[in-house]
Amino acid sequence: MPDMKEEFNIEEMIDGLKGSFDFLEPQEGHQSRFQAKLEDQTQVVYTMRKRVNWWRPLAIAASIALIGVLGISLVNLQTGSSVENQVAKIAPELPETRLHFANLVENQLNSFEQYRNEDTEKLVQDAMQQMSRLETDYLKLEQELISGGNKEVIMQAMIQNFQSRMDILNAYMTKIKMIDQFKTNNDENITI
Repeated sequence: MPDMKEEFNIEEMIDGLKGSFDFLEPQEGHQSRFQAKLEDQTQVVYTMRKRVNWWRPLAIAASIALIGVLGISLVNLQTGSSVENQVAKIAPELPETRLHFANLVENQLNSFEQYRNEDTEKLVQDAMQQMSRLETDYLKLEQELISGGNKEVIMQAMIQNFQSRMDILNAYMTKIKMIDQFKTNNDENITI
């Protein structure tokens, strides 16, 4: 069987076709037209592949859950659930204080929504997680109060819990507003 090299030699074929490839010249003025087109392009367009951001839907779900928990807590407070009734018997001023702070917290959470965007989503989510943790702590304090713990110490801890919520929300709101302001300033300074 003959070797493939012997039958077909590519080098000989290329040598045989040499000079037959480049037989047409570009039209006159081609280079100057090409250069003019390049100079006319003044705007550069960058395209970026949009990445899927799952934080936003998850954070929205977490905030809805937190608002739901707060709403249910408020409804239970107003309808007089057994835990709330027991707490009201032990400390009559506590349900009113809880309602006041719960309204403040809910208003602050609602104001987060106007600043919610891709840049602030992580901060909003962190704030929601801390609010959920503090709500769990508050419910434990209620159980301790019902179980007969030191009334004054537990009530002070409950009030401190709500003050901590407001402090955390205010700190996060300050950070979110700073990010929003920074982004607004940067957007104003960027020119195309």
